[in-house]
Amino acid sequence: MDYSRLGERAVELAEFDGHQAHMRMQDGHCAALSMNAASGEFSCTAYDARPQVCRDLERGSAECDAERFEKTDRPLLLLKTFLNNVRGRAKGRLLQPV
Repeated sequence: MDYSRLGERAVELAEFDGHQAHMRMQDGHCAALSMNAASGEFSCTAYDARPQVCRDLERGSAECDAERFEKTDRPLLLLKTFLNNVRGRAKGRLLQPV
């Protein structure tokens, strides 16, 4: 991900999974997306600084939805790995990420 491109908003909008940065997910969508209450449409608040993956995907496309879907589960997968490792330590073994 283009962490440096996000500038001052990088800490707010991105998070690290090991050494890899990705956009922070919030309520099932990218944290940079803001919803217009009247229309229900999203707009990117970091459009000019958005990462390359966002530049490569057409807004609302199947590929865009797939990226969003894949990344929405990351916090849950990290939590699951953490809990599995806590349980594994209790049994004397560590588990690999799922």
